[in-house]
Amino acid sequence: MRIALILPLFFMVLHAPAQEKINNKKRMKQAEKQEIKEARRQKKEEENLRKQHLKIQSKATQKRMKKSRKKAKKNREVKGEPFYKKWFRKY
Repeated sequence: MRIALILPLFFMVLHAPAQEKINNKKRMKQAEKQEIKEARRQKKEEENLRKQHLKIQSKATQKRMKKSRKKAKKNREVKGEPFYKKWFRKY
């Protein structure tokens, strides 16, 4: 008789955390999707602002900016590894 009363309670206790875990996973997925969506929106907004900034500049300024950007990119590629990374490298 007691087993008949305790057994359903036991299964309800086991089932409740499992359901909670499923809901928790769904919330986590929704939050991740929302973060990705927000990051995409923000990236798109930044790109639009960059284009607008470039559009405002005169032709000569645009050329100078492009030249500077290429020069910076070239210098970054040539640049070596920082000294502290060389010192603390794992072999």
